[in-house]
Amino acid sequence: MNNNPLKRLDFDLLDYMFEMGGGFVLDFSNRTFSEFFADELNIDIDNASYCDIGNSKAKRLRSYLRQASKEEALRVLNSLWEYRAVKRKRAGVEEENPQYVSEFWELIARLGGKPPNHQKGNSQTVQVEKMDDHLANKLLGKLMEVSTLDPQPRGY
Repeated sequence: MNNNPLKRLDFDLLDYMFEMGGGFVLDFSNRTFSEFFADELNIDIDNASYCDIGNSKAKRLRSYLRQASKEEALRVLNSLWEYRAVKRKRAGVEEENPQYVSEFWELIARLGGKPPNHQKGNSQTVQVEKMDDHLANKLLGKLMEVSTLDPQPRGY
């Protein structure tokens, strides 16, 4: 009997959400995909046990998720979602199919995770504080100043 917490339709949804067509996962290269899993999740996604259905990034991710516990799958899915959200926000990309986002958070809830408050479908709204423009410009100036330093002092 398969103890995998994910169903076939879940993988179809994940394929869409994480742009896994053609063996890709989001905008990761092979190197950055491996680094993301190692650095963020302490997972060796290049391990031969995750290459059982193929060696593409998407196939290794699917294999990992098929073998993972609910907790491990949640951790990976949430980390990938955060990465996706930051990339899309920085690029100013709007969500094309909001219903899929709702389905994704339903999947997370079914696995025992908690969707963010603004994804629960309730009437609560997330309050976003507006940063003081003067403070923002001051911080930006300091950041630009640090970026001109040599690597060693910049690291401190």
